[in-house]
Amino acid sequence: MATEVTDATFENEVLQNDKPVLVDFWAEWCGPCHAVAPVLERIAEEKNLKLVKVNIDENQESRAPLRDPVDPQHDPLRGRRTEGECRRGDAQGDARALARVG
Repeated sequence: MATEVTDATFENEVLQNDKPVLVDFWAEWCGPCHAVAPVLERIAEEKNLKLVKVNIDENQESRAPLRDPVDPQHDPLRGRRTEGECRRGDAQGDARALARVG
């Protein structure tokens, strides 16, 4: 089950977490975001990753230090280090990339 994270909780829930965290930067208007959500849930469970969701329309500060602050994407993070990056255009490729994390 994904945890909703805001700009106010991002530092504690993601950057200071001892466990690897899969961050789903999503938007309500993003169809592929909704389509890939069950895949992210499954990968997080299989790889023992904490899954968090950040609505980029409501929480823009969390994205600023990482990557493109506008485009929805999901990033596996370990502390402040990005372990990889997945854009929404290729769900199968994204799933393969995320499967290597953990």
